[in-house]
Amino acid sequence: MTTQGDSFSNGGNLISLNASSQIPFKLAKNGVNYASWKSQMTNLLFGYGLLGFVDGTHPCPLPTDPEYIYWTRQDRLVLLSIQATVNSTISPTINNCTTFVDAWNKLETSFANRSNTRMLSIMSSLMTNKKEGKTVAAYMSRVKSLVDDLALIGHPLNDSQVMSYALNGLGDEFKELTAAVRVRDTPLSFEDLYDKLLDEELIRNNG
Repeated sequence: MTTQGDSFSNGGNLISLNASSQIPFKLAKNGVNYASWKSQMTNLLFGYGLLGFVDGTHPCPLPTDPEYIYWTRQDRLVLLSIQATVNSTISPTINNCTTFVDAWNKLETSFANRSNTRMLSIMSSLMTNKKEGKTVAAYMSRVKSLVDDLALIGHPLNDSQVMSYALNGLGDEFKELTAAVRVRDTPLSFEDLYDKLLDEELIRNNG
């Protein structure tokens, strides 16, 4: 049974994925980048027309079905793509899996909640980050570090969200600048806000 958009069919050529070269990083041993890894792996499978091995729309045929041998061979090649893109410490977790979906589900169970926990922890740090006695450079560096950490684990923020978090931590010291930025029709980029804050800091220090 072949679904629309599925390039694998009875008697067709097996598809070998070079996942380790197409995905620029491996699933980390602590799973903190699981969301990002899963997104890229899903896109890779979709691009090759093999997403049916994940979502169940291309289930394993019965052993009596002529397509069975092709399905099992293709499934092992897709399974290999997972094994090639995980940290060596994770490999034992999926070494005994005989189908791609078994390995996929095992990683989901092991790391999805951990990735969400990490995301919530970073978001909490971003919400409670305050400039207070820090320099603009130190404060904005912390904001950028937290934003980059979110992107790394597959939860990127847009300019508007970054701006909101950055402005919230400035306090009354920059309330006039904060008010002016908030009424803009379009959000400032991180770099533009950084420059404005540096200018304001320079004026205050020389005033």
